[in-house]
Amino acid sequence: MTGLLAVSVCWSQAAYDSIGVHNDFIKGLTMVKAHGKLGFIDAHGKEIIAPQYDSIQPFGTIKKEWSMVTKDKKHGFIDQSGKEIVAPQYDYIDQFHEYRKNWCLVKKGDYLGFIDTKGVEVVPTEYLTIGQFGEFKNELPATNKHGRNGYLDKKGMFNDLEEHY
Repeated sequence: MTGLLAVSVCWSQAAYDSIGVHNDFIKGLTMVKAHGKLGFIDAHGKEIIAPQYDSIQPFGTIKKEWSMVTKDKKHGFIDQSGKEIVAPQYDYIDQFHEYRKNWCLVKKGDYLGFIDTKGVEVVPTEYLTIGQFGEFKNELPATNKHGRNGYLDKKGMFNDLEEHY
């Protein structure tokens, strides 16, 4: 409680609808809520992450030192400094390493793709289906947006089965 008291004297609580417990979510930061949006302030009341997110998951839930954030029903990631690593743009984000090491399945609308551990979209979101690694010749079976069946190789390139057989 003393952490909250020390923080609360640095700013007017009227600026926020609610103020969380200092160090509860991120060491050195306090979650705040303003107009239904979440963000973070430091121990001096300085906004580190302006209240703009509908939800913020605990850091490390999906990837160490990243937090999945939701803004206008779209998901992305921020780091502990508040920098957006992946802008909220995906309808769904899976766990890392489920399909391939250092890759995370993402979905935009009806289409699937992958991002890597740097937040780069390594496979564009243009696939209707993507199966598990190893289901087809140690690759990822996939159906592209044109309904063509094939697989994603280890570099994320689509190989059309109809062209090969």
